[in-house]
Amino acid sequence: MFSKLKTTKFIVLSILFLDVLSIGLFVPLLPDLVNYFHVSIFLISLAIWVYALFSFLFNPILGQLSDKIWRKKVLILCAVWSFFSNLIMALSNTYLFFMVWRVINWITWWNISIISSILSDISENKKERATNFWFMGALFWIWFVVGPALSIFLLQFWLKVPFYFMVAFSFIEVFLIYFLLEETNKDLSNRQLVYNPFISIWKFIKIKNTRYFILSMFFLLLASGMYQGMLPVYLVDKFKVSINFAGIFMSVIWLVILINQAILFKKFWLKYFSIRKLFFILNIWALILFFILSFVYKINIFICLFIILVMFYGVIRPIYQTELIENVDKTQTWEVLWVTSSIQSLVMFLWPLIAGYLMDKNIDIFFASSLFVFVSVLFLGKLKNYLIIKK
Repeated sequence: MFSKLKTTKFIVLSILFLDVLSIGLFVPLLPDLVNYFHVSIFLISLAIWVYALFSFLFNPILGQLSDKIWRKKVLILCAVWSFFSNLIMALSNTYLFFMVWRVINWITWWNISIISSILSDISENKKERATNFWFMGALFWIWFVVGPALSIFLLQFWLKVPFYFMVAFSFIEVFLIYFLLEETNKDLSNRQLVYNPFISIWKFIKIKNTRYFILSMFFLLLASGMYQGMLPVYLVDKFKVSINFAGIFMSVIWLVILINQAILFKKFWLKYFSIRKLFFILNIWALILFFILSFVYKINIFICLFIILVMFYGVIRPIYQTELIENVDKTQTWEVLWVTSSIQSLVMFLWPLIAGYLMDKNIDIFFASSLFVFVSVLFLGKLKNYLIIKK
């Protein structure tokens, strides 16, 4: 039994790795796609916007379907869909055709709720479940490390080469799911499907113990997304560096985040600070650093400050997810998981529009991020008494 669980965990995390690696391949392509299709930064940012929009709309439905008709069936549908859409995108030569298939691709790409459910299924206790979620979060940062480095290398041959690698990754996923992954959902749900993702989000916003965590997390993720997705374009536009430099910079920075989350999260942050103190410490430092970075025009100073920022910022997401799960009934765990995924998708729907618009208007996105973090701090202020009293 133990061997089967370990095998299932390895397979599902491998699928997640290939998914996030595909995103890592795509983001460094944004500056080149601007020139390839002869469109504005804002129009290219829509390639991420449509991903977030359809993720927000379909992710909750996919998660619920995996409860009703088996997780494996829904997961393989996502992988097959991605395979064909990635293939057609690789063959696209016009912006409109590319965007149409980008939309189709994103409908079923964001299968994070299904993967989270599988990891929850195979967790034998609360501690193991928390560890699995933490490891999944750490693995997600790999797309910032391996993906950009691989993308920059592949771009030396041709702009479309990374897309063909994405096709290959989707094919491997289909093979892993169909031939090796075992079904983990032993009890099918008979509850009615909820098609409106805002319903569950609003449900937990109305609950006192989860309201301000969700609102704070929303603005923090929005601040984070502003620089994560548009970082290559930002560096090329503001500091006039090469695309290769931007890609290498992304890989190095997110390697720091990966080390921070995979190693220092347990050995430093949780060892010397309580989770409740970390909420305030990390938010305040993020606010200060975002604000300062918006006024920096020397690349060496920017790099130093940015490394400090990501050291603090890389541990935010697992802290919020853990605290939210702790403040709901056990029967609501599944709903909290896909609510957090829906919030993340909603944020990814908003920040490309905001970031693309601001950059076209020459407004610094780090200054905007500092404003979002400030709002997050205001919501955390509402939690001050609760966080101090609760042990």
